[in-house]
Amino acid sequence: MVTKKTLGIIGTSTLLVGGVSAYILLDKTPKEAYLYAEYKTGKEMVEFFADRYEPELSWSEKTKNNATKNDYELSANIEDYTYSFSPEIVDAINSSSLNLAYESDPKEKQVALGLGATVFDYDMDNFTFYITDESSMLELPFQDEVLKLSHEDLIDIIEEENGEICFNGEDLVNIFTNQSVLSEDDTNYLLKEYGKLLVDVLPDEAFTRNDNTITMKLSSVDIKDIISKVADFAGSDAELVRILEKTVHYSDPCGDINIEEELEKFLADLKNTDVNFDVVSTIWLDKNMITKRSIEIDGVKIDAEHSINNDLVFDYEFIDEYDETLLAVKGKFTSGKNMNDTVTIESSDVILTYESNESLEKEKRKFEREFYLSDYYSEFTINWDGHNTISGDKMAGEHNVYMEIPETGKFDLAIKNNSVITKKINVPSNTKDIGKMTMSEIEEYIEYEIVPNAEKWGEGLFEELADLLYY
Repeated sequence: MVTKKTLGIIGTSTLLVGGVSAYILLDKTPKEAYLYAEYKTGKEMVEFFADRYEPELSWSEKTKNNATKNDYELSANIEDYTYSFSPEIVDAINSSSLNLAYESDPKEKQVALGLGATVFDYDMDNFTFYITDESSMLELPFQDEVLKLSHEDLIDIIEEENGEICFNGEDLVNIFTNQSVLSEDDTNYLLKEYGKLLVDVLPDEAFTRNDNTITMKLSSVDIKDIISKVADFAGSDAELVRILEKTVHYSDPCGDINIEEELEKFLADLKNTDVNFDVVSTIWLDKNMITKRSIEIDGVKIDAEHSINNDLVFDYEFIDEYDETLLAVKGKFTSGKNMNDTVTIESSDVILTYESNESLEKEKRKFEREFYLSDYYSEFTINWDGHNTISGDKMAGEHNVYMEIPETGKFDLAIKNNSVITKKINVPSNTKDIGKMTMSEIEEYIEYEIVPNAEKWGEGLFEELADLLYY
């Protein structure tokens, strides 16, 4: 079960203000009431979607701590109005499917990736790639033995050719198992320390209250002072440096960046930034929830209204200094067993709309979603229909994405998926450790075993496909 605490963390909009609530027990001052209202409103928005998609979020949480096997079948259907492709090619595409298998075991730090296909009625065997924290393996459909190379041997080979290596087997596994960059402890630290900092650095006198409205007025001097205090705090925060180092290494294991020096330069530039604008923000409250707001910053005004009850309704307008609307965003998300959603994003020359009809009956969610985009030159619609069922340790679904491009054709992509929680990944033991072979042994193995087997397999595949395609 996904906890509200975990779901609050995912809400980016409430990440910083979330730490504020621990320091505001009673809204005694206008500043405390303002910050608490921001926190509570953001939290309610996140929890609205968390409650609505609780089965999917629970499943996602379950896969983070358990071995999971996922099978996907992708197929396409094309109607070619321009005859750019031969009928045989179109027929082959419409009669084929791509099969993907993905297994992940975060605890054991293991991953398996399989790729296969079906063309007409002919099934191509999978190529499967395994990664553990110690080695990588490749299973080929034409070899009895699975090729294996330990990460220690791989690093030795790369270092011999290119110098010092910068990643290890755990880095590879983390990429494919989608491990979170920030741990829960890291996130809690940022929430607590920088939430408290936000409360401390905002001047009390910047906030005034009148009945159900609170206004925050920050002068350019106030903003400059806030930036300076935050920069000073971050510059002496060793824990922040550690978190940034881990984050950068995750995204670029081979990056050669001195985080402490780069952070110092960034914060110095930040403190020297000229601030020549004020910020005025007014919020309207109902039971500590924001129902309306108005923000003015550097010539741009944002007017917004939103409500969260059984439905989430919002209306935002971004207005420039000439009182012209730059962007309008409005919509409605509903809750319950039958949900109907609409979102419209509109600028001077572009309109993007989203409409959805969804139903949730016990363990099965059905949906019909439509995305529409138009500008001065063109318009098109993408539809996404399907269903998804989550039952215990299993999830299965079918998705159909289709669109029509005028005078070009129709395109339909169908995706079937089946996922199940498993005990472990069956990593093969019948391996050929090429890392322990000499270069001459590897060359001989490739020449006399892999190449002949691959040629024989390829010839059989070509003959089968040729018969299916042309006869």
